[in-house]
Amino acid sequence: MSQQTVNTKGLNFSRMNTADGVSPYDQFKYDYRTSVIKKPDGSIVFEMKNVEVPEGWSQVATDILAQKYFRKAGVPQADGSLGSETSVKQVAHRLAAKPNNKEYGSPTAKANWWADLELSGSVGRSVFWPVPNVDSSLVSFVRHEPLGDEDQRVATFSVIDKAFAKRRKMMRSAVGELFDDAEGNLIAAGVDPTIRGEALAIAQFFQIGKQLIKDNSTK
Repeated sequence: MSQQTVNTKGLNFSRMNTADGVSPYDQFKYDYRTSVIKKPDGSIVFEMKNVEVPEGWSQVATDILAQKYFRKAGVPQADGSLGSETSVKQVAHRLAAKPNNKEYGSPTAKANWWADLELSGSVGRSVFWPVPNVDSSLVSFVRHEPLGDEDQRVATFSVIDKAFAKRRKMMRSAVGELFDDAEGNLIAAGVDPTIRGEALAIAQFFQIGKQLIKDNSTK
């Protein structure tokens, strides 16, 4: 039998934007800001204090993050209670979170319909030109074919919305408004009715979505 030589040589890549053994989040200095929306008469419509952002961020960037991107409720806090997101780190980490992770939520589950997401690191402002006033967290998207057709997506996303409307809620309660017999339909979809939404991956949500379409077709 002839012997084959294995080529162990390959391309070498230098590390960029991250440091070995250092969390991407620890590569930047952070500041705490206040974001406020006021009416013309000076009365306050929205106010959030202690918003954690990279120290080089502008106030406009801080306001957009706090007012548009933060989850405002249902986020586990250090003391065990639920509240709002308060840091840019939470937003980046949430987008790449996996099931059974406290940061996992509907945006990640929905994005998984089209792609697999991973937190890849942080990107300094010097990478861009012109140089922006913000640092960025890098979330990688590995595209794949959509899991189903548009009707299936709409049904699945409606299940996801219900599942994350109130965290720590069993699925049979969370989707009770979608089914006449939530427990029976969850079992038919191969999902434990007592499981919580934050423990389900997109494939399981998809099975429930298909069951929702099937259930509605019989009414």
